[in-house]
Amino acid sequence: MPAWRSAPGGDRLLGWRGWVLGLLAAWMIPVWLGLGFLALWGLIERVAGPTPALAILGTPAFMMSASLMLAGLWLVPLALLAWALMRLGLGGWLPFALCGAATGALGIMAMPDTSPALGAALGMMNALILRGVFGRLVPQVFTRH
Repeated sequence: MPAWRSAPGGDRLLGWRGWVLGLLAAWMIPVWLGLGFLALWGLIERVAGPTPALAILGTPAFMMSASLMLAGLWLVPLALLAWALMRLGLGGWLPFALCGAATGALGIMAMPDTSPALGAALGMMNALILRGVFGRLVPQVFTRH
């Protein structure tokens, strides 16, 4: 799995189906993870009462669940950057992660009193999910060139 490169013009190899499936996965997988974390949070609160673990678990659960509504703030710019990276042959996992962190940190600023670091982590996860789906659908895009 190359860190920096992909096939030049890899955006064309993916086609519309690949882009739509990748963006849907990048949007919905964190939402389902967040809902699972929220369920776990509720179970811990019911069984053990208020504990420090709830504060640690609650933030990612909330952020991932909130990505259902707010993903457009960073998924649209991420999709545009991913398209440019794939077109230029720079679709390695590292450029995807960096672009995801940047778009997530900028997109999360629409939520008041929210740390850009949380947005960066969520954006990075979205970007790596997107790249992973692309790699599963069209593996030849990410073979060494």
